[in-house]
Amino acid sequence: MCHGYPMLVSHETIRSGKIIRNGSFVIRCEIHFKIELDKLTINKITKKRTVDGITWWIQYYPSGLQSTDKGYISVYFYVEGGPIKADFSCAMSIGDDIIQKRVSEACEKCDNWGDNKWFSHKQCQIANHNNDVIDLVCQITFTKPFPTPQNDSTLLQSVNKITKTCIEDAVTFTILECQLELNEVGDFDSTPKKFAERSGRHQWRILYFPAGDLNRSKGHISLHIEASTTEAETVILSGVIKIDGTPFEKKFKMFVENEDSSLAFSKLITHEELRGIGGIINNQIVFICEVLFET
Repeated sequence: MCHGYPMLVSHETIRSGKIIRNGSFVIRCEIHFKIELDKLTINKITKKRTVDGITWWIQYYPSGLQSTDKGYISVYFYVEGGPIKADFSCAMSIGDDIIQKRVSEACEKCDNWGDNKWFSHKQCQIANHNNDVIDLVCQITFTKPFPTPQNDSTLLQSVNKITKTCIEDAVTFTILECQLELNEVGDFDSTPKKFAERSGRHQWRILYFPAGDLNRSKGHISLHIEASTTEAETVILSGVIKIDGTPFEKKFKMFVENEDSSLAFSKLITHEELRGIGGIINNQIVFICEVLFET
């Protein structure tokens, strides 16, 4: 089933306002959907990721896998590319506590592990949430047997294979104090999309919304990080967002794929909190974003 609007907005309307910034504009949709908790076997599958020849993904069932799992979330990890030892964990936050389950198993070629009753719906109802969205944080660690080298050249090849490549970069941008009041929700500027320093593969930019990106984030500064890469392997982008002259820091980590990947902070900081920490200096706010691309 699909629905759409063949004539959503004209090109003339887009060009007439302050919608196009730095040669691009953003269309954002708010989507609301209901999970029917009485329907079993309905599952979601995350995107497959490949790290050093190992492919993995997660399949989860919000309403449980079997009739005996009613009232629970079922979570399963899938792995291809053994032999390896795999350590999995999936966690949620309830108040200041982390509720977590772990699985540690060996895999010869391909396998899957999990639990039909990983979290209960009662736990989900009291878990920390953002606009009724609960984050389940899953981590996976692979341990591969290290082959016995036959000679020095074999050892060198093995070491080169497991060595990480790290590319650091940073960008600074400024928001004027008057933009906090004069900008409309959804108005944004962006840094130019550029290659990370000393890299011809990784590109990134930041979109910033002085008055918030959506109605629910009105009164906040919103920030979106967009990145892409031509690397065949999965790239991890980590970093920190700082406000000059203040102790404010927001750390983040995301996967970067061949196509554009993005991470949104719709409520990065409120205008009130920004003023309270002295973030407005000489009628402007200076943001610094430092990043690290790892392959």
